[in-house]
Amino acid sequence: MDKKLEEALKTDLVKELGLENLPEKDQREILLSFSKIVFQAIMLRLLDEMPDETKEELGKLLEEKPEDDEALYNFLKEKVPNFDRICAEEIAKLKAESLEYLKL
Repeated sequence: MDKKLEEALKTDLVKELGLENLPEKDQREILLSFSKIVFQAIMLRLLDEMPDETKEELGKLLEEKPEDDEALYNFLKEKVPNFDRICAEEIAKLKAESLEYLKL
């Protein structure tokens, strides 16, 4: 995920969820969990929009470089024309759902 986007997500979530009074360690754990959920949602959406050929290329990349986050990011940014928009939409959607859940 883009570092600027990740930092904006962190800052906004800490404030919006009222986490600023929690210890830094607890904030990190909550944000890590949220980041994992966001990543999964983004990947599902991207896969849904990818042609089969691109999915095959992605599979090969993940086999060859399973731990290379930068290679994955660059691949997705290059192969999915609306990558930034999809990321922003999924982040906004999950933030809204989280905030709504906390209001219950």
